[in-house]
Amino acid sequence: MGYIEELNKSHFGSTIFAEYEDVPEDANIGLFKRIYVCLRPLVEDFKVGCTKLIGLDGCHTKGIHTQQILSVVALDPNNGWWPICWTVVEKKNEETWK
Repeated sequence: MGYIEELNKSHFGSTIFAEYEDVPEDANIGLFKRIYVCLRPLVEDFKVGCTKLIGLDGCHTKGIHTQQILSVVALDPNNGWWPICWTVVEKKNEETWK
């Protein structure tokens, strides 16, 4: 079972999308482009216990990979960061923030 199918199975009602680049038909695989993950339990707990102020952040991955990780977080009741959703994208621009 794939990563996305397992997340959907264990976190019903979550929003998860992945995109792959086109590759030749004989390759039988897709080349990873981006993924978006918003797990329903994290959103539900955010609504109940976190401050309604959210933060947006991004960082570069290291090594041969040139992707960026973009995240949305809130402040939890213990003044810690509470992840709401995150995405891994090929570059940060208006299209990937949408």
